[in-house]
Amino acid sequence: MNRSQYRQIAKKHKIPMQKMKRDMQDAVDAAYITPTFHARCVYCKGATPTVDEFIDHSVRRIAARP
Repeated sequence: MNRSQYRQIAKKHKIPMQKMKRDMQDAVDAAYITPTFHARCVYCKGATPTVDEFIDHSVRRIAARP
């Protein structure tokens, strides 16, 4: 997702963009405390994916469905 998309979502929910991204990252981090097989399939450079890595993976998976 790009910055304008984050901004648009944050505006819709009436929260600051940085808070929204931080909350999203907190959710991803919590899911990776004990990751499932599917969670480990998400490509990431570190121990846990960034929000952008997680979203990119999810979009690719959805687009690949028949």
